[in-house]
Amino acid sequence: MRRGRRSLLAALPIAAVVAAGLLAPRAFSYLGNLSGLAPSGPVRAPVHGSVVPCPGPDAITVLVIGQSNAGNHIPGRANAAAPFATMITDGGCRPLQDPVTGASGLDGSLWPPFADALHLATGQPVSVLSAAIGGTAVASWVPPFGHAVVGLGRRVAAARRLGQDIDLVIWVQGESDNLNETRAGTYAAQLTRVIAHVDRMTGGAPWLVTRTSLAMGRPASPEVRAGQDLVIARMVHVHAGTDTDRFDQVPGQRHDGVHFTRSAGGAVARDLARRAAAILQPDPAAPCADRAPGPSLQKCRP
Repeated sequence: MRRGRRSLLAALPIAAVVAAGLLAPRAFSYLGNLSGLAPSGPVRAPVHGSVVPCPGPDAITVLVIGQSNAGNHIPGRANAAAPFATMITDGGCRPLQDPVTGASGLDGSLWPPFADALHLATGQPVSVLSAAIGGTAVASWVPPFGHAVVGLGRRVAAARRLGQDIDLVIWVQGESDNLNETRAGTYAAQLTRVIAHVDRMTGGAPWLVTRTSLAMGRPASPEVRAGQDLVIARMVHVHAGTDTDRFDQVPGQRHDGVHFTRSAGGAVARDLARRAAAILQPDPAAPCADRAPGPSLQKCRP
C-alpha cells in the first residue's frame, strides 16, 4: 500500500504539468517539446552547420526569448556575414544562419541581420542562443509550470560551458496575449516573474523588451503594450526594444497578417541592434530612444 501511495505522489508533479498544458489556452500548442535543449521533430529548427570555435568572453552573447516573430517564421533565410557570428547549439557553436537552431520554425529569422548590425556597431563577435517558440504566451515562460521555460536553464548552462555568458536578453512576445485578452497588470506581473527567473541564470544581464502585440485579425493591444511599458518603467535593467506594432502593413510588412516580411524583419533587426549597442556600449551624448513616428526606424535619436 505504501509503495502504491509513493508511486501516486511521485506522479503528481508530472500530472500537474500535463494538466496545466491541457487546460491552458492555445499558447501551449508546443507542449510536446519539453526538452528545451535538443530540437524535437518539426517544431524546433534542427542543428545544422559545421562546428566552429566559440568566440568566448569577447563575444556579445544574446539570449532570445519569445514567440514566432523571434523564431524562424520570416520568409527568406539569411546568413550572418559578420566574422565570428555564431549560434549556440547542442554540441557547440556553429555559423549563425537560418533557421536558427533552438527556435521554432524552419524559415528565416531576425538574428543574422541583427548580428551583422551589432558587430558593425560594436566591432565585437556576436553569439545567439535562441529559445523562441511560436504560439507561446507570457504565461508559457513563467516558472514552475510554464512549459516553454522547461530546459531553459540547461541551455544557458550549456552556453556557459562553451565560454559564452549571457550579455543581453531580448524578449519579442505579445501576440498570443492579445488573442488571450491578457490585462496589463497580469502581463506585467507575469513578465516580471520571467525576468526574475532568467536573471538568476544570467546574473542580471540587461533586457530589451519589444512593444509587441499585433495579432492575426486583431489590432495592437493597449493592454499588452501597457504591460510591457510597466515592466520597462519599473525595472532598471530592462530597456525599450523596437515597437514592432508599427510594422502593420499587409503584405508589405506582414506577409500573412502576423509574421514579418524579410524587409520588415531586417528593419526590426537593425533597430534592435542599435538599441543593444546603446545598452552595451552607452554613449550619453546619443541615447537610443523611440521617438520617431511611423514604421521607419532608421536611427536612434537623442
